[in-house]
Amino acid sequence: MNIPVAPLTSIFHGYKNGNLYDRHTFHGIIQIKINQTQILSSYERDLIQSVTDALAKHLSLKNTVHQQIQQGLINERENISRELHDTVAQSFLFLKIQINSLHVRHDKFSRQALIALRIIKEEITLASQQLREMLATLRAEKNHYDLYESLQSLIKGFNHRLGFQIEFYYRLTHQIIPIGHRRHLAQIIREALNNCYKHADASWISIRIYPIGKNIITVISDNGRGIHQEQIKAQFGLAIMRERVTLISGQIKIKKRKKGGTEIEIQFPLQDELSNIKK
Repeated sequence: MNIPVAPLTSIFHGYKNGNLYDRHTFHGIIQIKINQTQILSSYERDLIQSVTDALAKHLSLKNTVHQQIQQGLINERENISRELHDTVAQSFLFLKIQINSLHVRHDKFSRQALIALRIIKEEITLASQQLREMLATLRAEKNHYDLYESLQSLIKGFNHRLGFQIEFYYRLTHQIIPIGHRRHLAQIIREALNNCYKHADASWISIRIYPIGKNIITVISDNGRGIHQEQIKAQFGLAIMRERVTLISGQIKIKKRKKGGTEIEIQFPLQDELSNIKK
């Protein structure tokens, strides 16, 4: 495959510059330091041009492989989404129909049984909603997953369940966050809100997302019952959050607030765009 590469430019301050590009993408500039008094031979010029050509081909091939891998991941997510819809989602629907049919015959059940049925119905409804949101996330195009819009939708759903408005402060502007990190962060926040809904008995929740230097900080606070150290180690939901934080090379801190309740702080580094190209 012949990939056109820009010819080397003239000597400038002791460097010879060459543009690295293929038919579609500009990859950067290669600079070769030389002796300004030296006159390059035809062989040396050809050698430099060959190196430039080889680098351009390597970067082009690397980008092609990366795109193929990403497309494969998209296809796999779509397959998983379809399987979940055809199996788990249908099972949830069947369970909801059965629970509703039991509620119709409420006169045949004790008060405790009716309370248990109501709790089961709420859990099935919550699980169904979470599954629908996960399916929508799986179906989202790789380059069109909007973290802010996803969190707005997530918070709207929890506002309805909690009965109050969650405070949401989003201060990210130009920061480039990898698609995988965005998905993990949304799921971490979902799990934190789910814990608040089930265990905290809070009347106030705040979510703040902002950059500090080359790091992204997310703080989730509530004024609920608080959390004890033994709970931090034992809760399954918190273990899931820790695992996702590890996947984005981040850190998580969970502590009791001085004013009551719990505060969860997640911090992860922004990836250096230049280092990503070099990898």
